[in-house]
Amino acid sequence: AVVAPHWPDSVTVRVTERVPLVIVTARGGSFLVDASGRILAPAAASSSRPLLVSPTRVGHPGTWLAAAARPGLAVASAAQRLLTVPVRTVHVALDGTVQLDLGGGVGVKVGPDTAVDAKLVALASVLAAAPPPGPETIDVTVPGEPTVAAGGFAAA
Repeated sequence: AVVAPHWPDSVTVRVTERVPLVIVTARGGSFLVDASGRILAPAAASSSRPLLVSPTRVGHPGTWLAAAARPGLAVASAAQRLLTVPVRTVHVALDGTVQLDLGGGVGVKVGPDTAVDAKLVALASVLAAAPPPGPETIDVTVPGEPTVAAGGFAAA
């Protein structure tokens, strides 16, 4: 909230609502998190937001995820804007690289959170040209040269 006094007799209050982006789990519970990493509230079991798995400790609502979660938040935010397919899970490795689980054994190696929009546009192009018939791994770490490999996907 931003409060602006207008002397001598009024005040303007502007409130911006935080929008949940992902779900994180901790201590047997699930929590909604916004794009900035702020833990908002417990998540309902029916939430359709992607799960964020990162090497960070999850606090209670009102606290922030550690910086190690930021690459995953950046990719999840861009995926929400640029992809028409749902992302089930966003995995952040200890080295900060990101992988996505699209379900059905389809995974995406995104790599570091650089050129994220270009990487996800490349992913959208691959998916539009040839939707996966089964388990495969799509590598968009080099967005100008995406690759597709048949076989199961295992997050790092």
